[in-house]
Amino acid sequence: TAMSLALKYQFPIIPMHINAHNSWVYYVLYFLHHELRDMTLFRELFNKTNHHYRISIAAQLDPVELVESHGNDLEQITERLRKFVAEEMPLGAREFRPKS
Repeated sequence: TAMSLALKYQFPIIPMHINAHNSWVYYVLYFLHHELRDMTLFRELFNKTNHHYRISIAAQLDPVELVESHGNDLEQITERLRKFVAEEMPLGAREFRPKS
């Protein structure tokens, strides 16, 4: 996982949430097959001319401190971090709390 890589190389983790929309074609292909979705992903990154999006950045996290203070279950920490970025950051949260 990304968490294990960050821990191995002692890279900081910077939670980021991007609020934007993709084309309807992308969403149709998303439901049809993951390979079709992945093939259109590159196109979606560059077709944002005249579109607005917002990037939210939370405080930097030290992976070593996360593991030391919240246990060695990297999958659980990773899932909690994913939930924070996908569900809590859009609501305004900017500080990650692994145990909630």
